[in-house]
Amino acid sequence: MAIHDLAQSTADLHDGLKRGHYTTVAEKLKLIHDGVRGLRTELDLRSDSSWGKRLAAIRVDTSAALKSEIESVPGRVRRLLRQRPDKEVTANSRIDQLEVDEAAALIDFTAICRNYASELAINEMTLRTYSELQQYVEKAIAALVESLRGCDPRVRSFRHMQALAAIRFCEVLFGHDYAQLMRRAVESAMVVVERKPARAG
Repeated sequence: MAIHDLAQSTADLHDGLKRGHYTTVAEKLKLIHDGVRGLRTELDLRSDSSWGKRLAAIRVDTSAALKSEIESVPGRVRRLLRQRPDKEVTANSRIDQLEVDEAAALIDFTAICRNYASELAINEMTLRTYSELQQYVEKAIAALVESLRGCDPRVRSFRHMQALAAIRFCEVLFGHDYAQLMRRAVESAMVVVERKPARAG
């Protein structure tokens, strides 16, 4: 019964990942993690037994689903924060807020996965991805703040949208205080940009 319940939770996890329901998926992930750990520690299941093989298959299936999802996160974040050359940005360029929301949810999901990574054989990959995200977002927000201080007015709105997305990611990756610090830096850069024409005139 316990293994059957685990298999059903794994199926629900797959379905939740496909639908982007990361909050629900996180709850299922905890159930799977606790179930796998309980079976592995409380029962002496031989690896070559039918139940042992079923449990191993559940772990592999869960790991593969999570790995595919987590490994996609850095690429999604880069697409949103990459500083395209000014000539590629128009006055109508926009960032899809839905993509920002999904990327932030995936970053948060990656953080949650760290709590269950060792039991599900995704420890190294999860830690590496999270560290990569932290390094990239930290560099990206600094570059965007610098860009806002001297950017062409035509691209200012788009760069500001990117900076706001980066702040959203900072909230998840580094916490509220750091995000607020970056928000003040962005606001300061925007004020500098707005005052420049007045001084020039």
